[in-house]
Amino acid sequence: MRALFSAILVVLVGWTLFMLPTSRDPVPAGKTIVTWATDDTPIRREQIALFNKLNPDLDLRIDPTNNDPNKVVVQSIGGVGPDVFDMPGTTLKVFVDSGIALDLTEELPKLGYDPLAEIWPAAKPLFAIEDRTYGVPANLDTLAIYYNREVFGEMKLPYPSANPTWDEIIAIGKKLTVKDASGRTTRYGLLFWWDWRDFFAMCGARLFTDDGRKLTIDTPEALEAVNLMSSPIYVHKLAPTASESNSMASVGGWGSGNESRFVGRRAAMVVGPRYFTGNFRRAPDLKVGVVKLPLSATGSTRLKGRTIAVNSRSPRRAAALRFIKFVTDGGYNRLNNDLADGVGPSLKYTEEPKFQFNPDFPEEKYNPIWRQSMLAAQPDESSPYISNGQVDEAVGFQLDLVNQGIKDSKAALAAAQAAGEKLLQENLAANAALAKRYAEGSK
Repeated sequence: MRALFSAILVVLVGWTLFMLPTSRDPVPAGKTIVTWATDDTPIRREQIALFNKLNPDLDLRIDPTNNDPNKVVVQSIGGVGPDVFDMPGTTLKVFVDSGIALDLTEELPKLGYDPLAEIWPAAKPLFAIEDRTYGVPANLDTLAIYYNREVFGEMKLPYPSANPTWDEIIAIGKKLTVKDASGRTTRYGLLFWWDWRDFFAMCGARLFTDDGRKLTIDTPEALEAVNLMSSPIYVHKLAPTASESNSMASVGGWGSGNESRFVGRRAAMVVGPRYFTGNFRRAPDLKVGVVKLPLSATGSTRLKGRTIAVNSRSPRRAAALRFIKFVTDGGYNRLNNDLADGVGPSLKYTEEPKFQFNPDFPEEKYNPIWRQSMLAAQPDESSPYISNGQVDEAVGFQLDLVNQGIKDSKAALAAAQAAGEKLLQENLAANAALAKRYAEGSK
């Protein structure tokens, strides 16, 4: 098996070495190119323009094709990886274990930056393992509920309360749902992603015991979360089924999926992150309000984000560290906040008056709600004994059956618990060091 993996690695590195030179533009005279593996968006281009303006001897460029962590690792091992790269979600361990993410613990103080003092407190698992720091968040985000103020006005309904309950959202959503003469829904009361992790967080449902040794998927809190997620679709009929969602056309130009459908008035409310705001700005006739996501007594909003790391094998490490410094500074954070790309990595810039109310966007009076929601956010749980991908495999498969109306919530959670336990035991059987750590009860 090891020989097979080595052969595959050689082929992948060879292919990368063959392809990469054909895709690079000439180096401008007097400049050093810095490559950032990230997505290609209008927001990203504005961030790049600001960096290049502040650093005239550098030419920051993006590589939008490197959105797969394994691809970044393979290219970096081959010596042709990006200088800096995004680590989405909880992929930090992949890059640390491979030795590709540079340890920044001693580097950041030299830049005058203390991540534990500056960055949103709940974000630490995205960039640090124990007392070692391997990156800086590029942006962070969480969820709230957007509502179309004009639709509420047309229906003569009051706006949702500032801290609504889920029952309140359901009751309003039912009133806002519209069907045509044939019974086909022309406007849904609410749209949301079928993402079980969002609802587990809302209901305070845990995935693991504190030591990470046992899964806790099949619990009353988890059942509440799944029922909360499925009831708007199958009980109250105010949100689309999976097939109905797939059949809904998106409205061009305003993002994709739920945000586009909301702009196209296919829904009166939508659960979404702050970055939806940037796309909503391009629909000048859309009048939007925002309220907090309903949470149980032990629930939280879910922290989402991207972290930027430095390639430990980059020959342009000094230039890459200048980019990291840029991401920690006020210019980047204020630009990020102004563009509504979630919120910037440093908490203090959301305390500034322009974030609280940006006169460039006078309709957006709800930025304090985003700050409050971010302060309540928590990152995804993790365990050293089973990867998040394996948990997603165990839980996601079963809850997709619920989403399709094939399986009931309780049976799905029991099956997910069993599948997760089986994967964890397989991990221990395949890794003696991990099994030893598990036996000693250390997380």
